[in-house]
Amino acid sequence: VGHTKNGADRLFNALKMEYHDKNIFTMGEMFNVLNKSNSVTVHPSAEFDFLTYNIFFGLFYSAYTKKVKQNHILTADSNNKVGNQIQVDLHESDLPKHQVVKHNAIKPGFHSRKQYATLPAAMANRQAIMTAAKDEYLQPIVATGINPYKQVEMYIKYRPIVPHIHHCDELYARPDAAIIQTVRDEKKKRKKL
Repeated sequence: VGHTKNGADRLFNALKMEYHDKNIFTMGEMFNVLNKSNSVTVHPSAEFDFLTYNIFFGLFYSAYTKKVKQNHILTADSNNKVGNQIQVDLHESDLPKHQVVKHNAIKPGFHSRKQYATLPAAMANRQAIMTAAKDEYLQPIVATGINPYKQVEMYIKYRPIVPHIHHCDELYARPDAAIIQTVRDEKKKRKKL
């Protein structure tokens, strides 16, 4: 799965070796199986692990829109500082035929920039500005839960074949009547099309 040049994708195959021949019915069972691998340590995520970084970083950094898909290598270090700007080197590969594109990472009118008389003064206080903005703009993303169609599918199609001991797991819980009705109505509409 994915690009094997990336460590996470390479290690995915190590994980598959642990679970491909096992019956796993819950996320807890999956964590237990995956934690047996010598190559991987599982750290289950919680809701508070997912924050609105897109909003927060959007206050301070310029967008990489239409630049990342064609450029797989992004490089920025202390050598990339040009005046008050950080230039990120973007390129598709290390091959000579793929040119390096420079991207100015810092948004010129970044959040709270206008509170300072000069750009150098604002840049000197950038870390403090970002720290102060964290509480207001870096918020937990509210989890939407399991997709309604998947809830109905898991309950109707899979719960009957899952061992009874796992029927109380949230993956196999009976969806609200309103969710079941919404899914039925949607299926009827699709059949008419």
